[in-house]
Amino acid sequence: MTGTGQDLIRLSLAAAQTQATCLDAQDLAWMSCLVQMNRLEQLSPEQRGQSLCRALMAPYPRGFFEALRACGGLKRFLPELDLLFSQALPDSGTAAAAPNAGEVQLRVLGRLAASGAPLEQRLAGLLHRIGWAPPAGGQWGYRRLLARPGALAQTALAALCERMDLPRAQLQLCRQLMQHRDPLLHLADGEPEAVLQLLLALGLPQHVHPPGQPRQPAPLTTLLHLCQLEHEAATGRAGARFVQARWWQRMQAAVAAVPAPAAQPGERLNALSGAGSGARPDPAWNPAWHPAWHQAQLACLRQLLLHELPVQAQHPPPGPPRR
Repeated sequence: MTGTGQDLIRLSLAAAQTQATCLDAQDLAWMSCLVQMNRLEQLSPEQRGQSLCRALMAPYPRGFFEALRACGGLKRFLPELDLLFSQALPDSGTAAAAPNAGEVQLRVLGRLAASGAPLEQRLAGLLHRIGWAPPAGGQWGYRRLLARPGALAQTALAALCERMDLPRAQLQLCRQLMQHRDPLLHLADGEPEAVLQLLLALGLPQHVHPPGQPRQPAPLTTLLHLCQLEHEAATGRAGARFVQARWWQRMQAAVAAVPAPAAQPGERLNALSGAGSGARPDPAWNPAWHPAWHQAQLACLRQLLLHELPVQAQHPPPGPPRR
């Protein structure tokens, strides 16, 4: 009996072309035989990575993973995703039964594919939950009793990249979502300093950026969009209210509205003299590093978080599922 791992991948990719595509029993039986003959294990890291990227960019990527799962190949090709199908999420508060984590990620991936999202968003939407599971007999809400989920997911992603040759540049968004998803969902626990640091890392206003470096779009909006899609996938309601996104937008706007301190002549001279030699500009001149501005931003966030957030929390809308 002949057949290769590439044959198995080709049949799985065929199921990802349209939602109506369905593999027949003969194809699934042949794929199962190839799985049992360890054909997937014979694929090189380059072939594995190329296959995953092709599946993610297909018109109906869910079909690829459903076909692999039906023949028993998903646990060999992408065991990190296969494990998520055994992880039930908590009740979302709706009439529909709560989906498992794997189903949620496929729903998110489907929404991203329908909108023509780039590869980096599809990788992030599918993979950011890998490597984390609730404790045996425990609940998702007790996440702080364990290592941070983001750190575990980063470790799982590193192990995955040893088996698959994935484009590193397109994984940056996935790593950011792994690292910041928990603080985003929980408003950084309402700590002004943590909120400000996250905003500076992800939501830096466009008019504030290190001198001499090109302006880059802030990834905060993209990460909130992915969290919104996951919230909708978990609740089963398109357009479900995601209160965290609104709060992050309010906090970002509040920080951006804090006026930058005016530079003194001596401070500007120090900054200009250091810039030409390649040295870091004087923190006293660059507003992003100015202590007075930092304290003003913290004071603004503290007022917003301490005085308005508790009022909002008295009647909170349904939030996204906690890990």
